[in-house]
Formats: sequence, C-alpha cells, structure tokens
Amino acid sequence: MGSPYRLVGPLEQRFGDVLCYRLSGADGRRRVLLAVLDAVRTVHEDGPLTPDGLADVLDEEQRRADAAVGGPPFVGDVVFALAHDLQWSLRPPELPTAPRAARPHGPLAVLARIGSAAVYDETERTVRTYGRHADELAAVVRAGARDPGPQPPPGAPLTRPLTWLDAERYERQLALAKRYFDKGDVYQAVVSVQVRVRPHAPVHAYFATIAERYDSATYAYWLSAAGTRFFGACSLPHVMVADGRIRTRVFAGTAPADDGTGSAIRRLREDPKYFSEHVMLVDLERNDIGSLALPGRVRTERLLEPLVIGPTTYLATDVLGELPPGTGLGAALLGTFPRGVVVGAPKLRAQEVVAELEERPRGFYSGALGIYRAGTRSVVSNTIVTCGEIEGDDVVLSCGGGVTNESTAAQELSELALKLAYLR
Repeated sequence: MGSPYRLVGPLEQRFGDVLCYRLSGADGRRRVLLAVLDAVRTVHEDGPLTPDGLADVLDEEQRRADAAVGGPPFVGDVVFALAHDLQWSLRPPELPTAPRAARPHGPLAVLARIGSAAVYDETERTVRTYGRHADELAAVVRAGARDPGPQPPPGAPLTRPLTWLDAERYERQLALAKRYFDKGDVYQAVVSVQVRVRPHAPVHAYFATIAERYDSATYAYWLSAAGTRFFGACSLPHVMVADGRIRTRVFAGTAPADDGTGSAIRRLREDPKYFSEHVMLVDLERNDIGSLALPGRVRTERLLEPLVIGPTTYLATDVLGELPPGTGLGAALLGTFPRGVVVGAPKLRAQEVVAELEERPRGFYSGALGIYRAGTRSVVSNTIVTCGEIEGDDVVLSCGGGVTNESTAAQELSELALKLAYLR
C-alpha cells in the first residue's frame, strides 16, 4: 500500500472520531496506528468531567484497560490528549489563575478508548486490522491503495498565508520578557506564535504531506475527537513509561539542518546562549522527574546529542527516573505537566509570564498526546509542538522558542520561520 497518512480522510468520513499516530516499538520498528475511537469524553473547566478529578479518571481508565488485556493489539488501549491550558487547573490553589486573555475556550482534555485499529508496519509495508470494524478498516485500506488522493506538485507551496509572523508584536513581547529577566522573576521563557494559513489541498491531504515531509520525526499525529481536530509531527516526547521507568527528552537550541560539515552542531554546542538554555532546561526536567521518581534514581543520558528533524538541527538530552511501584497513569502524565521546555524556568512563574506575553490560550499546542498500552503497561506520548489546529477551511499553526536575556528578535524570528518552513 501507499502512505498510511492518506487514509485519515476516508477513516474520519466513515467513523468520525479517529487517531493517526506514528510510533516506534521496543523492537526499533516504526508503525503507524490508524484507530477508531470509542467512549470519547472531554474535560472542561465547568463541565461534568472537570480537571479536579482528571488524575482519578486516568487511573480508572488504566484499570479498565488492564482488566481487558488479552484482546487484539491496541484495541481497548487509552488515548489521551491534554491541552496546554489544563496547566492552570493543576497549579496549587494559592497561586494566581490564568489571566483573562489566556483563559481556555475549548476542552482541556480528550479521553477515549481504541475500538478498532489498523496497524501499518513500515518495515514490512503491511497493514493488519483488529476489532469489530476490522473488515471495514481493511476495505478503506484497499480503497486508499487504489486511489491515494490529491498530492501537491514537488516544490509547490502547500498553503496560502492569511497571517504571518508579526515582527513588531514579537519585539514588544521580547522586550517585556527581558524586564522579567532583569527583575529575576524568570531566566528563560518559551514564547509561542500563531499564524493562520489556508491549505491549497484538502486538509487531510495537507496533513499527509506534512507527515511524509517529517519522515525523520519520531511522531506524526492526527486527532479528530468530539469536535477537536489537530495534527503535527515532532520527536519531542511528553513522557515515556515502561518497565517501571519514566523518560522524557529536552530539546533546546535550534539551527538549520546540518550540511554534513558539523558546523550547525558546533554552533549550537559552542554558543553560550544555546548551551546555557539547554542545561537549565535539563535541570528543570530533572527536578520534575525527580518529584515522581524514587530518591536518587534520576539521571541523564545522551547529553547534548545533535538531532536533525526536517529543516532543523537541535540539541537533545534524555532525562529518566525509576518510578515507585504502583504509580498511576494520572500521576505519570500530570506530575510534570506542562513540560518545562514549553514554558520556561522557573516553571511556575514562567507559566504566568508567558500567559501575559502571549495574551491568548494555546489550546492543544504544547500539550500532550499519547496512548496507554494496557498489554505492556506502558505509555507512549509526545509533546504537541509545531502543531496545526483546524478551524473550518483554515489551519492555525503554532510554534515557539525559548528566549533569554541574550536573545534578539531577529534571531528568534528567524528560528520561528525555520520551524514553520516545512508546514508551508
């Protein structure tokens, strides 16, 4: 068959609530999961399911999934999507709440179970279907193999920008951030931007092209559930849980993809701004993982490893810890939410500063998406970065970057444009 990502449109049209998720297994092989979702629920500030009980709900979903182990692969596993704006409900009650302009206007989380699944193996180039809709899924796969749908001409722009990076606004944001740096409130902040584009092709074909362009990324994802629709591609995990261990990864420092000479890697490692920014975020993540892990069981691996994803080279470091026995899904997901790499440091104050700078909710951008695998009692999840949220015929693209006192608006805007390059 051809690209599995080009099956998302037919699956959504037939079933409604669906997830497409690219993931790597313990065997090192990549698979693309195409899932039909059941029992979809949303969390709202003032809805029947509220953030106050989210950890308990996640733990209950975990218990139900574990009790049903023994069925087809992926069927019955728990899918979760956490909006960035959920952070305000997770903060200690004595701390300030979200500024008015940053208060969420959509769901704070989406929970579902996988009812049926088609799993595409990239190595074998085969697809297997499971669950009560297995035959219908197989029919969609066969039809998609015959007609892959529209594809853009090589090199053609994918979108028409309706809005783009506002340099004047960003300069004001950076100037305000530096006031907080000078006062000592924060020493790093992750400022995000939004641009609105209209894809030339249908939005499902646009997503498929993005997923194929970002073939080197660990994750590619599309979620349609309860009216929420977003997609993206990245290699930044939220948390990974397996065999009693929790792991995450820090990305900080961005340069154009290396040309083979090592110049981009040397620039990132030798630049004091990039180096200090990376190390402070590694320390922040060690602190967050340490709040969940057993004492003395937190460590780093692959410190300052260069990683090329699409048009960019990053520096990456793994942070991992050993969890106490019985740690539930709720604690594992929410204990470090949101990631420090998407707000800044120190994290609690950075959340407030970033909300003031951005003056808007982020939605699912810089939140988390993932799956609890009941058969293996593991979690695979990613931080939702370089994200597109679908609004009618338009797509709102979000991306961000860390700023410090040494940042310049020209430098940061150039990096943001680089991150958006593969989405245009």
